Amino acid sequence: MGIVHGAVNLDNILIKTLKRDPYKDTFCCEVRLMDFNHIHPIGQKIKYETEDSYFLAPEIINGQKCDIHSDVWSASVIIYILLTGEMPLYGMG
Repeated sequence: MGIVHGAVNLDNILIKTLKRDPYKDTFCCEVRLMDFNHIHPIGQKIKYETEDSYFLAPEIINGQKCDIHSDVWSASVIIYILLTGEMPLYGMG
């Protein structure tokens, strides 16, 4: 049985630079997820809203059963923000 973090957002990510290659100008880094106060078993119904609800998957906001896709949704929102500098779906709804 797996777990769902349920609260993946920018505040819960820690990035540590391990080494830098000065010849290629590249970095090797380690990404860690923090704040495990909201973990739940896969398949459990979760419902909560926070000030960071735009990072939450729709099934969590609606109180439905969650799975690994819930955390993938949150990670996708973060990647979109990092690439574009904007919130996805901003102003829709």
